Amino acid sequence: MDNIKEDLNDEKIFNDSWESDPAENEVPEEKPSVQESIQETLQTLDLFMNNKFQEALDLMQPWSHCSSYHALGKSTVCFIQTILSFDPDDISRTMEVLKESVAVCNRLRKKGTLLYITRLLRGVDYNMYTSEEVHAELCYAECLLLTALLTFVADNSFVNFIKGGLRIRACYRAYKEAALILENRKWEDEEDRRHYESGVRMGLGIFYLVVSHLPTRIIRVLEMIGFCGDKEMGLQNMYDSVALDGSLRSPLTALFLLCYNTIITYLFGLADGDLVSSEYIVKNMLKRYPRGALYLFLHGRLLEVKGEFDQAINLLLDSLTVQDTWRQMRNLGSWEIMWCYSFKFEWKNAQTYLDFLRTESRWSPAIYTYAYALTLYMQYVEDGRRNELRLMEIHDLMKKVPGLKQKLAGKSFPLEKFVVAKAKKFVAQDDRLLFPFFEMMYVFNVFPMFKNHPETLHRMLSAIEKDAPTLDEGKEITYEEAEDYCLSLILKAVCYKTLGETDKAKTYFQELLKYENYLSGDIYLATYSMAEMGYMCMDRGQYEEALQWLDKSCHAHTDYHLESFLHYRIHAAIRHIQTLSSMLESPRDDNDKGLYTNCSMGTISIYDSPPVPPSVST
Repeated sequence: MDNIKEDLNDEKIFNDSWESDPAENEVPEEKPSVQESIQETLQTLDLFMNNKFQEALDLMQPWSHCSSYHALGKSTVCFIQTILSFDPDDISRTMEVLKESVAVCNRLRKKGTLLYITRLLRGVDYNMYTSEEVHAELCYAECLLLTALLTFVADNSFVNFIKGGLRIRACYRAYKEAALILENRKWEDEEDRRHYESGVRMGLGIFYLVVSHLPTRIIRVLEMIGFCGDKEMGLQNMYDSVALDGSLRSPLTALFLLCYNTIITYLFGLADGDLVSSEYIVKNMLKRYPRGALYLFLHGRLLEVKGEFDQAINLLLDSLTVQDTWRQMRNLGSWEIMWCYSFKFEWKNAQTYLDFLRTESRWSPAIYTYAYALTLYMQYVEDGRRNELRLMEIHDLMKKVPGLKQKLAGKSFPLEKFVVAKAKKFVAQDDRLLFPFFEMMYVFNVFPMFKNHPETLHRMLSAIEKDAPTLDEGKEITYEEAEDYCLSLILKAVCYKTLGETDKAKTYFQELLKYENYLSGDIYLATYSMAEMGYMCMDRGQYEEALQWLDKSCHAHTDYHLESFLHYRIHAAIRHIQTLSSMLESPRDDNDKGLYTNCSMGTISIYDSPPVPPSVST
């Protein structure tokens, strides 16, 4: 009985907090059927993927107050626009749209006290649900998932996760309910079932994947309220959703997977995205949407992380020209083009795109201005440090950076705090920084992109060796000298690690750690070096030693630059070690053909299908 009371109380509290005034949302008699709504949502998807963003929104608007799929379609378009812009005003507006959509879907769900008692005592006959109730359950879960993701983007603090526990739990339970419907309902229309299955697999996949990447302390709290993350199961469900070709959620799941494999794994993980499957997916989607700006951008990003910089620039330029509605897409493409030119040491071209970003984009003026100043500084250094006028311009730009720092939900972005500290250091050191752009490359974790581009690493090593400082034994070392020396060491170590010369890399990391006590503002150099030692041990299969280094990195220091990014990557490394260890104990079946073989089209088991980690199958 306690469980029944808990379920009923959770449902009542949550639904009351989202329900809107029924008088404002009267359902007209002529509203489209579920099947008609799905077809209109498919049309919206095609419009959206073909860069007709406003037309897609307009198609969903008329019925968004009374149809679960129209409400979901409108929310999805607004959500993607907000993720691209990161604008606080867009976040607030989209949260309101999502709130309205949750209320619409909730009104159309099957619910009530008798339903929960029946479910707990003897199960539910899902064949008694109407088609509208079945799909409303899935749309309700998806709107809650978008809300949870946007909440995390807006404020990823620990307190916010505690406050949002009920919302996250409701989302998880709604998806589990949708999975039970998928398993136990007799589906008369196979196409209807495919649309539903793609949605269930996409939702559970994203949920498991996102939760699995959260810091350990938050995962412990989530486990206390009834659920946990599983990266491998999450990826498997998402690949299965993409494999349901022609289904409603397949292109959306493809977008998320491509972003995960080519962007998220680099910023928050170990840069171990599945590039083989990503290339297959993006080429498939470009056959369907050959001029789709989102897929052109992600294809360009994929080529960039593979080290094919010239081809990446061409595709990214295409993504800028095929549409002019969403300014955010131009900003994203310009940012990646800037990186590609900087990897080629073409600082003038990189400067051009950063100049555009710092005047046009609202995402992070501090980062754009700092990076723009660095491109000027790299030209100044390569020209022999003779252009005093350019140095004065760089000085003025660096002084502006601290005043450009923004706050989202009352918190500063870690990367912004880092560039502000570096800009202040530049001014304090009489207009000097050592290898600042190479350091920014390391902070953004782009070195794995150079594995197939060793000439970039050798050119970088040559520049570092030319200006690397040395320390005289017996002479008193200042903090400034120690930090410059250690920065040169970590950059050389990472270059050699990427080239596969791990013995040299290990020597430099160990040398750096000798000066740990001399580091003050840049103590992150020591903690990141400890983590790098752990990553190298992990790659060699020395898991015990790897875990020791990772644990040491976590607890050696606190309150330093980019601490949260390091903890995300350490968490990803620990999960990776656990996965590899478990697979060594239970080897995979040699007959397994790869990622797409587990997508069941007949009787499926949403809970029992074995997870296949993409990195293993490729």
